[in-house]
Amino acid sequence: MRHVLLPFFLILFGLTACASQPRTIDAAASAAQTASIEIPNSIKPLTLDGEKIKLPIALVYPYQVKVPAGQRSFTFVYEDQWGQGAHSEYRSSQIMQVQFDAKAGEQYRIAFDRPEPPLSLANANRYVDNFSAAIVAPSGETIAAKGLGIGQNSLFTLFGLKGGDTGSKVTGDYGDAPSLAADSEAADDTSPRLTELQTLWKSATDAEKKAFMNWVIAPE
Repeated sequence: MRHVLLPFFLILFGLTACASQPRTIDAAASAAQTASIEIPNSIKPLTLDGEKIKLPIALVYPYQVKVPAGQRSFTFVYEDQWGQGAHSEYRSSQIMQVQFDAKAGEQYRIAFDRPEPPLSLANANRYVDNFSAAIVAPSGETIAAKGLGIGQNSLFTLFGLKGGDTGSKVTGDYGDAPSLAADSEAADDTSPRLTELQTLWKSATDAEKKAFMNWVIAPE
């Protein structure tokens, strides 16, 4: 059954990725007053005020996340591919959290120091372990994000499901876990999650694959 279902879902994800890709993700619900956060390549938003931000299958960078005006708590991770070819791996930071006052009509952006290319695996752990970022307001005010010291299982992050929901153990060593990212050389291009899934599947453990397939077969 697994061998039958996996190709089906890979094709489904690939077809969905070819659809039109939004430049704005609406996380503001029906709020009358909103602000927005610009999301650059290598940054993946996770939650807003504790609620998961639902992302489409494919994205074009940079894109906007629309949020309600007011005091907000926003979490995200840095994710990118380090190394080249068969010797490449996805590396991720710990989950970052920033709390800020989103003013109606304003656009905020995430700022961080990008690593100097090429992205060598020898430097990957040092970079993700020391990753820092901030939210920058239109006025120039900078609000630093803080690391939470935790991460999420990447196969399940891809589909918005916590690894713990399936009995899969999530470790705190997020820097060594496979994760989602667009190629660093494709900052302005699309990042279809079909490619991400294929890469993650190769690096997933047997336990992660088993838990993921159980979820595919019986998601409810």
